Amino acid sequence: MTINVVIFDYLWMITCEFLRFSGLWGQITQDLRTFIALPKIQDKVTAKALVVKKGEIVFDTARFQHKSSDGILFQG
Repeated sequence: MTINVVIFDYLWMITCEFLRFSGLWGQITQDLRTFIALPKIQDKVTAKALVVKKGEIVFDTARFQHKSSDGILFQG
């Protein structure tokens, strides 16, 4: 009887780990598809290389809103 309980415990543990592994494998597969996918917007063959001399991101006015709320307005 004790051997059956121990075997069942190990089988349960293996099943739980396999479910965890399957979930992680699915996430990895989706992430790899995202990294490997070609961008939908492609540069023209004759496009010049982009030269960035100064990097800066400016949010002058931004609004974040869920359809059921009034929203939050950020102003710079």
